[in-house]
Amino acid sequence: MFKTTLFLAYILMQIFRFLCLIHFVIFMVDCTLFHAETSVNCELNFTLYLSATPHCGPYCWKGLWLCCSILTSLFWLLGSSLACPKLISSLRPLSNREILWRLVKKPYFWSLNVILVVVIVYDAILISNNKGIIVFVEYAVVASKILSLLLVFQLNFTYPPSKEKHFVFIAVFAYNFTLFLFTLDNLCKFVELSTRIAFKFYTVKESSHPLKMIDLMLEIVDAYLYKSFLTFFWLKLFCGKKDVLKTNLSRISPLDDDDSK
Repeated sequence: MFKTTLFLAYILMQIFRFLCLIHFVIFMVDCTLFHAETSVNCELNFTLYLSATPHCGPYCWKGLWLCCSILTSLFWLLGSSLACPKLISSLRPLSNREILWRLVKKPYFWSLNVILVVVIVYDAILISNNKGIIVFVEYAVVASKILSLLLVFQLNFTYPPSKEKHFVFIAVFAYNFTLFLFTLDNLCKFVELSTRIAFKFYTVKESSHPLKMIDLMLEIVDAYLYKSFLTFFWLKLFCGKKDVLKTNLSRISPLDDDDSK
């Protein structure tokens, strides 16, 4: 009974997270398409109905969405092992130390970490150059990226729950619904960044300031990080028993594949 109540509360949080994402998407569309701005420095002069909800403006919805995403990542990284230790041990047979040992031997581990560091530096530049922003919300953006990468590394070595493993339907649904929401989160951010990059690319001139070119390249790196997250969560939905991060043109390796073979 307790576990069922826990799963129901968790699913309700994910539904609220989805509603926050819808409001934030409206915010992003208004900023990107109608004001040619980012969600960091966009002015609060929106005309779309849903973005003008009482008592909670667009930055409020962005903050709530990020908080839900951060809490979800923390629950999957830490809370799930405490709340359901037997269930998690059957899905993640490797300890965190063993997972880390396997990760450090894989090229994608170092590649994604380098990209994350570059993106964090870019976010720090944006925060320092935009004095009118809500700093807490933008710090939450950085925290969300860090936790998402940690979650990707852990989930890569986690098997999906299934009825064959005696998991109840609500647990299987919560797992897949969460992966779907993570996919949707990163899809929205990737589309927003890609759209803005396309606008900037076609307005770049030979006489443009070098800093504009650097800003454009950093945005491309940021978009690539979201694209990496998007690809992982989408593939994890359908290839949950595989080493998704080791995907190449011809093969997705099993989780127990040994690089030394």
